[in-house]
Amino acid sequence: MKKILFLFSCLCTLAFTSQPLAAAYESCPEEQSCGETKEYPCGTCYCLYVKYEPKYYDTWKCVSEPKCCKKKCYRWVPKYYDKCCVKYVPQYYTQTCCKYEQECYEVETQVECKKRVCEKQCKYVPKYYWKCSQGPTACQPACN
Repeated sequence: MKKILFLFSCLCTLAFTSQPLAAAYESCPEEQSCGETKEYPCGTCYCLYVKYEPKYYDTWKCVSEPKCCKKKCYRWVPKYYDKCCVKYVPQYYTQTCCKYEQECYEVETQVECKKRVCEKQCKYVPKYYWKCSQGPTACQPACN
């Protein structure tokens, strides 16, 4: 069934397109005698045209930026204190002792941070197409 419909559509297409072509050939000059044939323009010419259309696309690249950060650091610092001691019952004396404690401090550092950046780019792409030209100036050498 599909083959029959396809064949019918092809025949209809040929029937409708053959009539304008026959009318176009009737307006052309006749062939000369003695088997010599010459070519004459019939008023229809198809020229190749080009049109450049913009095509936009993205390009990605990595950019490193310096970023300031605070970093925590620790160090051991001596801390002195007095300790009260008893030698005998009525005698007291003080003794200086040293104890190390941890101290926190901050240091500013620069860190390189990588960041992806998108850049828009434009490229012109040629689009070719055939265009029908009619008239006395239709088939100039520029159309070839």
